[in-house]
Amino acid sequence: MHLSQKKTRRSGGDTVAYLREKNDMVQKWKAEELELHKQHLKVESRKQDEFQKQQQAMMQMMAQQQQQF
Repeated sequence: MHLSQKKTRRSGGDTVAYLREKNDMVQKWKAEELELHKQHLKVESRKQDEFQKQQQAMMQMMAQQQQQF
């Protein structure tokens, strides 16, 4: 026995509302992803700055030791 169900079509307004909502969610995710990426870049930049400061301090110490000899 086969029961057939009549398919109902959604109105164009429903489709537009769905696509608008989906687009809003995608844009929100992209904005959050961009913010996380910016934060990551800031952290990496700070690490790089700290590393450079350590390298400069080490070079100064080595230069001072060379001058003492």
